[in-house]
Formats: sequence, C-alpha cells, structure tokens
Amino acid sequence: MIGFGLILGKIAVRGISLGSSGVIFAGLLAGHWGYQVAPDAGLAGVVLFIYCLGIGAGPSFLQMFLNRGKALALLAGVMMGSALLAVWLMGRLFKLSPDLASGLFAGALTSTPALA
Repeated sequence: MIGFGLILGKIAVRGISLGSSGVIFAGLLAGHWGYQVAPDAGLAGVVLFIYCLGIGAGPSFLQMFLNRGKALALLAGVMMGSALLAVWLMGRLFKLSPDLASGLFAGALTSTPALA
C-alpha cells in the first residue's frame, strides 16, 4: 500500500502532485474498498507515513528554520492566541462547559496522524 501511495504521489497533473500525501490517499482508497489490516500493521503504516513526510521535509527544514524561525514562531503564537480567543468566545456564547471548551481547543489544533 505504501509503495502504491508513493507511486500515486509522483503522478503530476498540470505540474501538481500529491507527493508523500499519496500514501495517505492510497490508504483511504483501500479502506473505502474494504481492505483491512491488523492493528500492528496499521501502526507500522502510520510510522512509515510519518517517516516519508520527514524524509520529504527534512532537507529544507533546518535551513527554513534558520532563515525564518522567528517569523514562524510569531505566526504560531498568533494562531494559538486567535484559536484560544475563538474558543473562549464560542464557549461564552454557547455556554460550553470548561471541559468541552478545552477539548475543542485541543482538538482544533491537533494533527490527526500524530495521534495515531
């Protein structure tokens, strides 16, 4: 499945390709068609998916961080602050419990593949 996803990611249409995201789309298609894997194999697949992302992003990550690290850190802070403000406002407006509002904040800023 991973091999198929990597091949799928290399297919370019009008100069646009899926890249390493082809792996997750291949998995989604396989799941749609009823393909199932053992839980341990699924965990290994997620690990390999994250590995593929790291291999793709790794070479440019350090250079980008050194060049634009402060701006990206500021952007991350602004995003966190705006998300916190939005959840606080929605919590007050819809009278959400603190537990639900905290879960909303955490879930809205979470990467699903990282949770697997």
